[in-house]
Amino acid sequence: MCPIAIVLRQLAKLDTGTVFLSDASIAIDGVTKADDDFSAVQKKVKDEVPKGLALQISLRPAEVRPFIWLAQIQPNGVVAGVGTGEPG
Repeated sequence: MCPIAIVLRQLAKLDTGTVFLSDASIAIDGVTKADDDFSAVQKKVKDEVPKGLALQISLRPAEVRPFIWLAQIQPNGVVAGVGTGEPG
């Protein structure tokens, strides 16, 4: 696959970000889309870059706003936590 096609394909996985192609290296920086699984996107990006191209990756998960986290201690001493939020 053409390096430019690879770069454009990686950029499409981001909500915001930049992708640089220079000689035999690709640098990706950005924020994943809110509905995407951050870990899965990171793995997929690493898997799709051909061997021989150096990859520098700096991805951040989408921010969730508002985010509420509640912790409760149960009578048996177990702490239970719940997080809720909407994509920001």
